[in-house]
Amino acid sequence: MFDPANWYWIREDGALYSSASRAFVAANDTDYVLWLRTGAMPTPYPRDASGAESEAELAEVLRPYGVFVRLADYAAAKRYALETGGFVYGGNLIATDRDSQAAIGNGALAATVIGSEFSTAWKCADGSFLSLGQDEMLAMATAVMNFISSCFSAEAVIVRAIEEGNIANQQEVDAAEWPSARQAQ
Repeated sequence: MFDPANWYWIREDGALYSSASRAFVAANDTDYVLWLRTGAMPTPYPRDASGAESEAELAEVLRPYGVFVRLADYAAAKRYALETGGFVYGGNLIATDRDSQAAIGNGALAATVIGSEFSTAWKCADGSFLSLGQDEMLAMATAVMNFISSCFSAEAVIVRAIEEGNIANQQEVDAAEWPSARQAQ
C-alpha cells in the first residue's frame, strides 16, 4: 500500500529517492531492501511537461501528503500555514487567508480614500464584529500586514540558513524564530 512518507522513486539512471530519508539512497540500503521484501516496487521518478525527470515534479506529488522533498519547501509550507492561519489583533482573531488579506488591504484603501468618515463593521474569524473607523482600520491593517511581512522575512532567513547548512531538518525549521500570530500588547 502506498505510504508517501515511506516510499521510493527510481530515476532512469537507477538512483533511488527515499521519502522517508528525504534523500537518494543506495540500492543496497537496508531500509530499501526491507521495503522491497514487502512486495512494494519503486515508482518511476516524476517527469515535467518536457519529459525530463524533475525534483520539482516529485515535490508536487508529495506536497499534498505533507511530505517535502526540499527542506525549503517545508519552510515555505510552515510560513504559509502561519501567514494564513489568522492573527490576533486587540484580542480578536482576524482571518488572514489570502482572500482576507485582500479584503484587509481594500479596507485600508477605503479608509484612506474616504478619510475620517470611514466606518465599517469588520467581521472577525469567530463571527463577531469590530466597529472600525479610519484610524482603527488602518491600525488593524498595518498590524496584520506587518505580521504577514514578518512571516516572509522569517522564511527568507530560514531558507538562507538551510542553504548555508545551518538548518538541516524539519525540527530545526520548526525551532527557528517564527513570528507570533498574537499582536504584541
